[in-house]
Amino acid sequence: MQRRQRGTTIQGVTREDVTSLSILLPPLPEQRAIVAVLDSIDVAIERTEAIIATTEQLRDSLLHELLTHGIPGWHSEESLRSLSRRT
Repeated sequence: MQRRQRGTTIQGVTREDVTSLSILLPPLPEQRAIVAVLDSIDVAIERTEAIIATTEQLRDSLLHELLTHGIPGWHSEESLRSLSRRT
């Protein structure tokens, strides 16, 4: 492609240059196998993103629960007295 570039200010190639190029492609069964692998990778990425989103929602819910209600058993009168005795 670099040998075919023309122009002084903006380098480019003509449509004819591009259409005259031979492009080697693997046989159709190999192309299909490549597509199958890439599709399975896409599915794995989508599932991973869904798991991450669900985990973030769970984290947010747990944090909200903790900040709203505290740690179970830590906000009773007895636990506050026991905590003040430790200090």
